[in-house]
Amino acid sequence: EQGRKSKRIAVSHAFHSADMDPMLEAFRQVAESVTYGKPQIPILSNLSGQPVEAFDADYLVCQVRQTVRFHEGITSAQAFGATTFLECGP
Repeated sequence: EQGRKSKRIAVSHAFHSADMDPMLEAFRQVAESVTYGKPQIPILSNLSGQPVEAFDADYLVCQVRQTVRFHEGITSAQAFGATTFLECGP
């Protein structure tokens, strides 16, 4: 109606919920094995709506488990002048 495209994602379980708890430790181990660099383009966290300064295992585990604040992320991105949005996850 407003000219925006969206797509519902089919998943087998509720991400960002307690359903994810059994996989967090294994996920952390994998996330700790990755070498991270500082983002070269601004990336905003959907947990806080604030720019991500650096990635690490703790950040990614929080992304899997914590409440997503998508509205805050979009609002913050708009304040930075964004008009196109891309959501990425581990």
